[in-house]
Amino acid sequence: MNCSQSQIKTFCGSKAKWAGQYILWIKDEYANDSLLIWSMLEHYLMTGEDNYEILTDKPVYDMEKLLETYDDLKHNAQGLSMPRGDTQVKVEGEINGVKFVWYLDNLHDWICWDVKTAHYLSKEDQSGVNQWSNMTYFQEYELQLWIYMKLGGFKVGRIAEVGKFRYKDQRVCNQIIEYVWSDEWDKKMCDKFFPIIDEMKELYDKHLNK
Repeated sequence: MNCSQSQIKTFCGSKAKWAGQYILWIKDEYANDSLLIWSMLEHYLMTGEDNYEILTDKPVYDMEKLLETYDDLKHNAQGLSMPRGDTQVKVEGEINGVKFVWYLDNLHDWICWDVKTAHYLSKEDQSGVNQWSNMTYFQEYELQLWIYMKLGGFKVGRIAEVGKFRYKDQRVCNQIIEYVWSDEWDKKMCDKFFPIIDEMKELYDKHLNK
């Protein structure tokens, strides 16, 4: 069984959806431009330049909406810079006896970065949870960076989060969320997620390794 933070989030949100997606390999298909917009934003954050060329060889579903959203993201990204390092770095290894494979957005000076867009900036004490994971976005970010840092031996992980929509008062909406490795933090995350990984592996083996 190969695992990822996406699998864990899906499992925490719905075991049935996880089984359908990762055991039966039935995935919902959504036609939108989110990945293109995210790719353009990541390039802009690291270079300060636009990458409209990406739109010439990729299918675009709603060009007007794509450009509007990207323009709003650029506005909200003012003052936020992310050093350009190695991009889409593969991290892999075992956690609790299960192989994990994933790609981190940017690695610079042994600090791992991930780029996120959000309707509203995340707060550590927010009470609402994402229905797809049953976690707050802060908890999702913590899980993702913990996995990166545990697999890669990185001591610092950062999320560059940018708001998707422009407020009428033209405020700028972005933040950097940082996690620093410690043995205490690692123990807290192991205590929380090892039982979940164990349950996932048990169900996976039950249905695929009969």
